Amino acid sequence: MQHIDFLPEQIKAHRLRRRRLVQYCYVLVVIAAGIGLWGYSWRGRISRANDELKRLEHQCNQVHIQLAGLEQLQRQQAQLLIKERISNTLGSRVNALDLLAELERVLPQGVSLMNLTMEAVQVQVPIETAANTSSRTRTETQHYSTVNRVKFTVTAIAPTDVDVANSIAQLSSSPLLEDINMAYARTINMEGRQAKEFQAVCHVAR
Repeated sequence: MQHIDFLPEQIKAHRLRRRRLVQYCYVLVVIAAGIGLWGYSWRGRISRANDELKRLEHQCNQVHIQLAGLEQLQRQQAQLLIKERISNTLGSRVNALDLLAELERVLPQGVSLMNLTMEAVQVQVPIETAANTSSRTRTETQHYSTVNRVKFTVTAIAPTDVDVANSIAQLSSSPLLEDINMAYARTINMEGRQAKEFQAVCHVAR
């Protein structure tokens, strides 16, 4: 059986255009859906990229903070190395003003300073004691190490021997001085009166 279409050509063309328009709409819907899915996918990627960027910025800030702290630590280390070098060279980091203030504090009234000297010296200090015992003899071996110390010499005048003894005792009690030794003590005439001149030698505490 043969189908015969008696519709005018104008109606046929109109129906064809409508079918094509519907097809175009379907295609547009599919394209729009694809674009939406693609945009959603990229939106998630952009969000993850932003999160990663924020994380990297936070790490970068932490690195900058650590670098700033490292520079501060390096400056402190350099200062400590300088102090250590001074200590190794001179034997002490105590300055002369501290020693003068300490002498003024500990020396009894009536004792007058005549001379003060400070010099770096090398001192032998024991570092190890080893005892070797045999069946007949026993020998002890003492090992020494050379260190730098500051030798401090005080020359002063005191009215009496008691004042000299008190001065030595007071110097021995000072936390800034070590190994106090009397170099000499002698009687001198000063403005028609007798006085005691004495000299004490010690090491400045490290």
